[in-house]
Amino acid sequence: VAGSLAWLAQRLWRRSAYLTERVPALHVAQWVGLIGALLYALVSGWGLPAQRTVWMLALWLWLSRLGVAHSGLRVLAFSVLWVLFVDPFAVLSGGFWLSYGACFILLRIYQTIHDLPQNQMATKTQKVIFAVKILIESQWKIFVALLPLVLIFFQQVSWLAPVSNLIAIPVLSGLVVPLDIIAACVWLIIPALGQLLFQFNDILLSLLMWVLNGLQQISPDLYGVSCTPLMILSLILGLIIL
Repeated sequence: VAGSLAWLAQRLWRRSAYLTERVPALHVAQWVGLIGALLYALVSGWGLPAQRTVWMLALWLWLSRLGVAHSGLRVLAFSVLWVLFVDPFAVLSGGFWLSYGACFILLRIYQTIHDLPQNQMATKTQKVIFAVKILIESQWKIFVALLPLVLIFFQQVSWLAPVSNLIAIPVLSGLVVPLDIIAACVWLIIPALGQLLFQFNDILLSLLMWVLNGLQQISPDLYGVSCTPLMILSLILGLIIL
């Protein structure tokens, strides 16, 4: 939501030389993205993953205004500090560890990519293939890295979780959520068209759930896994070695 709104605001703001000369388009995009993320997080229930996103965006904007180096890992660390300051008992929530853990893995992956030499001669097809490879790599690495936490908090694991995420994340982030926002805006102006968009989104979401339920049926899930602390520690050490 934040990325889509920021991109749209920046594109529209740059169309006016008068506005761009007075306020940089990047600043407008940052504020629009932050406000949009805040409103969406409040509407969605203000869960820990939503809080993490909002605080990280706010910290990134604040540090960029101060001219302080704002790497992803530094912003993530400040976000952890702020969330724990506001709610020290967040450490007891599985969502806290899984959300920040997944974000840490993603930042490390993309930091590694950023450090690689860039091939300026790569074709669009090669860039798309590279992006797909990174998407697949990020999902299985997150699955493996968070496996001990999943076993601790839920005592079960779905081996097809990376596949489900590869399908669900692009559909939800790229289609369902943006279409919901567009439908809500259109509904305020043309209720009939907005209702039609909502119905189309319901169909899209139903198809996604049908696919995910189908994957769940063929997934050899492990339920009721009881791991001792020694087993969890051994698993963590094994993953570190790998």
